Parts: sequence; C-alpha cells; structure tokens
Amino acid sequence: MKYKFYLFDLILMFLTGLLAYFLEKFNVIFSDELSINSKYDKSFFTNLVLLCIVVPIIEELIFRSWCGKNLKYGFFLLVAILITGFFYPIIVLSFVFINGILILENSNFLPNSFKRITSLIQYTSTHARCFYSSFFFGLMHIAILKSAEISVGTELVIFTSTFCLGILLCIMRLRYNLLESMKLHSFHNLTLILGYHLLEYIESSIR
Repeated sequence: MKYKFYLFDLILMFLTGLLAYFLEKFNVIFSDELSINSKYDKSFFTNLVLLCIVVPIIEELIFRSWCGKNLKYGFFLLVAILITGFFYPIIVLSFVFINGILILENSNFLPNSFKRITSLIQYTSTHARCFYSSFFFGLMHIAILKSAEISVGTELVIFTSTFCLGILLCIMRLRYNLLESMKLHSFHNLTLILGYHLLEYIESSIR
C-alpha cells in the first residue's frame, strides 16, 4: 500500500526533529528553511501553493524523473547536474567522469552508439540513480540555505533528512509513478509548514 510511505515520512520527520533537538538547532532549521515569509514577503497561502504544489512538481521532475528505466527524462538529469554542479563542481564532475567511463566502455565507440554516449543514465543501475538523485537533492537544500550562515550541525540535519526523504521519494517513484512521488513530496512540505506555524502559534501564546 502506498499509504505506508506517508507513515514512513511522518516517522522520518519525527526523527529529524529529535536529531535537531539534540543538536540544539531546532529553531534555526525551521526558521531558515521553512519560513519563506521573512525572505520573500509572501502570504501564507502563497507559500502553501509554492511549497506544496510548484516546488514538489519541479523538484520531482529534476531529481526523480530519471530514476526509472525510462530514458525520456534524461534532460532533467542534465538540469540536476547543472544545478548541483554550480555549488559543488568537484562532486558532480566525479559523477560525470565515473558514469562517462561506463558509457564509453559499453558503447565500443561505434558510430551508431553516439546517441547512447550522450545519456548518462543508460548504463547506470536504478539503485545508483536513486543514490545520486538523493545525494544531489540533499546537497541542493544545503546550498540554498548557505546564505543563512547555518551551522555545521544544521547542515548535518538538513542533508540527512533530505537525503533520506530523497530515497523515500525514489522508492515511491519506482514502485508507483512520478505523480505519486509528487504527492508524497507535497504531503511532506505541507506537514512541515503546518507544523512550523503550529509551533510558532504555541510559542507566541506562551509569551
């Protein structure tokens, strides 16, 4: 049943909260990562639309669409490489180099294999694609928050949680389809937003 993925996601968020609490950076993570109001001056409804509809669609296309066996989404792998490579060029260049060698070894340099050489995912296993996807996904979220001058502990929490979320979304995408991973991603963001605002309301009530 696909709904068990939603339960796993709730457990993941709970464990992330515990990890953040023990690192004493709980408030930093939620105020920087989820409080878009302070950065973009958007209404709560606008943030809800952006983070629960627009962002899941875009991020799932970029980071999960190419995890399956269908190579028609190879373009989005290129987008993921360009985005992540802008912040972490050494890591992404290593990914391209390793996969490039695998592709060249399988192509035998035949003229009719030229199109296959241009596809970085054709000779990469599904498990490896899920790892790369989740790894890039985690790095991107750290890179987005670099301007907030977050601590190493906060980076650890963000990367660990987004990497694990990426793996869960990849499994959902492979087990069902890309639309289902978008729904799960939307559920994750919605839960975090509502949880953040609930904590904010409780804190203001106590004061």
